[in-house]
Amino acid sequence: MTAFIKGQVSPGNQIDGLANIFEKSLGSSMKGGPRPGPLMAVYHPAEPVKQADFVFMDTPGFDPLSATGQIAGGANLIAFTSQQERVTRPR
Repeated sequence: MTAFIKGQVSPGNQIDGLANIFEKSLGSSMKGGPRPGPLMAVYHPAEPVKQADFVFMDTPGFDPLSATGQIAGGANLIAFTSQQERVTRPR
């Protein structure tokens, strides 16, 4: 498996102090709760999630695309835990 840890994060994440996608991913894993257990599987976007353990879906960093992949994979609830005022911003 190849991992790229120098990927760019969004300008909002940069303002909040994140330097790269590796740091952002560490934060994502922490949102699993205080004791989520070991990571059991990694799913592709829109791939149906078949287990109830701690899993991760490798979705794009753009929120609307990410949410679409999660819903297609079977998510019932998507919660954005961010200090940003909205999910998308007009350009």
